[in-house]
Amino acid sequence: MRALTKLSLFAGISFTAILYPAVALAHCPLCTAGAGLVAVGAYWVGAKAITIGVLLGTFATAMSIWLARLIKRQFIPHQKIIIAVSSWVFTLVPLRMLFSDYVSWYVSWFGNYGSIFNRTYTLNLFWVGAAVGTILTVMAPAASRYLTKLRSGQHFSFQGLTVNLILAAFAALIVQLL
Repeated sequence: MRALTKLSLFAGISFTAILYPAVALAHCPLCTAGAGLVAVGAYWVGAKAITIGVLLGTFATAMSIWLARLIKRQFIPHQKIIIAVSSWVFTLVPLRMLFSDYVSWYVSWFGNYGSIFNRTYTLNLFWVGAAVGTILTVMAPAASRYLTKLRSGQHFSFQGLTVNLILAAFAALIVQLL
């Protein structure tokens, strides 16, 4: 019953925020902190760390690509990639301790226990989710182009954003229900 109360409270606040949107005067670190706060709230109401990882991985990737494109002049080789990867890392690494759900995976192919093919590995589910979110965000432009091709060259307003959000939402829903 307590989880249902938490979920109701979280849903009510979220619904109110949609009905009465405020002007956002945020800067990227504030957006990151806000996303982290929402992720903590989602975790508090029972969302799995892998689900939060998918959503934050999507957010971090989109933000890092946006940030890399802000600087028009190139000062060092591969500057955009360095900025994007750094932004992704500096967004997600501080949040990793908040979502420390692990799963163990025993590999017993051959050899003595302790060798690379016969040992127990642990996976941090937050990082698995973040990797899924990152892959989906990188694939979203191709999916959007494919959708445009299916619609005979027509696209709708905010199609790229919509495709990205739908991919992230479906992935989050699937990993939450599994």
